[in-house]
Amino acid sequence: MLVFFDARDARQRRFASEYQNAKPIKWVLTGGSPNQMATLLKARMYFAQQGFLTEKLNITHVPAIAYQEGTRWRIDEVNVSGLLPLAREP
Repeated sequence: MLVFFDARDARQRRFASEYQNAKPIKWVLTGGSPNQMATLLKARMYFAQQGFLTEKLNITHVPAIAYQEGTRWRIDEVNVSGLLPLAREP
């Protein structure tokens, strides 16, 4: 499972900090500091290299969750407008 998000957006940081799944999660940043997010989530961060992955999976909005469903990839966009912003660590 791949979870794409932009760490520059406080609501997307909140989403990432609260999201859980039974399947292993690979966090993919489309923007922001990988080091800060790795510390916050206690997980390895991957960076969407010049949009290669987002383009291949046709991801146009983040946060988005990508996972395999049968022989296809399914992309679910997440609405974070109702979440409280998560401030950056000092």
